[in-house]
Amino acid sequence: MSATLLRISCMFIATTLLLNGCGRANELNELSIVTGSGIDGKEGNYTVTYQVSVASANASAAGGASGGSSQSGVHVFSTTGKTIRDTIFMSAVEHPRRLYFAHNNVLIISKETAESGISTVLDSYFRNPESREMVDVMVTDGKARDILTKNIPPEKLPGRAIAEIVDKEQILVSFYPATSVFQLALGITSESQVASVPEIGISGENPKSLETADAMTKTSQDAKVRMTGLVIFKGDRVVGKMNLKESLGLAWLTNRVKGTMLSFPNPDSSEEPNQSAVRVFKAKVKITPVKESTHYTIKLKAEVRGELAETTTQEDLTDTAGIHKLERSIEKIILEQMQVGWEAAKAMKVDILGIGNRIHERNPKEWNRLKSDWDQELAQMELQAEVKMKVVRTRMFLDSFKHLLKQTEQ
Repeated sequence: MSATLLRISCMFIATTLLLNGCGRANELNELSIVTGSGIDGKEGNYTVTYQVSVASANASAAGGASGGSSQSGVHVFSTTGKTIRDTIFMSAVEHPRRLYFAHNNVLIISKETAESGISTVLDSYFRNPESREMVDVMVTDGKARDILTKNIPPEKLPGRAIAEIVDKEQILVSFYPATSVFQLALGITSESQVASVPEIGISGENPKSLETADAMTKTSQDAKVRMTGLVIFKGDRVVGKMNLKESLGLAWLTNRVKGTMLSFPNPDSSEEPNQSAVRVFKAKVKITPVKESTHYTIKLKAEVRGELAETTTQEDLTDTAGIHKLERSIEKIILEQMQVGWEAAKAMKVDILGIGNRIHERNPKEWNRLKSDWDQELAQMELQAEVKMKVVRTRMFLDSFKHLLKQTEQ
């Protein structure tokens, strides 16, 4: 091949690639960036709500901060239809721009939709090439639209603010394990057919006050959007909800505690006011189903590390024996929390720990034998847990400040 022909061929290929790229380009001024979405209703009668970014309002708010603008950072509207995709395409008759879901931060599902079945929701979601399967999914006790219409100061984009609340909650306290759309679909289609999803709600006396741009100018709000529980799915339907204590126990059992703060009684006093606190920053939990006689027992081993955050103990913390007493007290609290989560899961008759998945992976024939009577097998299972706590730092003071004051008085 001559050099001239080679150059022409290269130019032709490059031009073809460039033209193909431009042919699929999306002009920004023709799109509405969806920052949050929600689904209400049930099969045959869906309402989909879209929270779209208002570019002019967010231009001066770098990173989503409120800036000096009193204009709302988002516009919220809803459409209705018999199917979810039909409902979304109905936006074309009332919204001037094409909806763009690639930057969606959160998918909120109403209680009505969750109880009637979410298989259609997931089917529609995964067939949309613009949808991100790692987006956070949440359930609300009321309507999804009611959550998406609320501002969350100081952020200009409420959808992003909800995602940031979820991320921060996972790192600092781990009360309600986060779930993506992908994780939800994976959980309910596994052998255990169970998944958990955080619940979001509105607290306060005047929720409507969060629906105007004035909410961004006030120093305090009459209402707030917050995480309120953990919803449990079995198959594609909701079967129950866990409160904070039950959900934290479940987080321990499923190795999803990234960090949390625990209050525990001082080992030198059983009185309620005499409490200390430890910040857990690392936890590793391993569960193993073990067949004993005719039934299974769950063997759990946990290794937890943390630092002393607050204490009023009279123990001598310069001595390792004093530290060990604190560690034993913390271990007892963690074991109690695990048991609360375990009992809640058994009461709902759900395999939220994925024990069936583990048995299926190790022994498919055994799982096929157990599968039809799995609910009865779960009811008879016992949890045998062992926790090893290590306090690695006591911070500035070795002794408690109260102990130091008593020593000074003497």
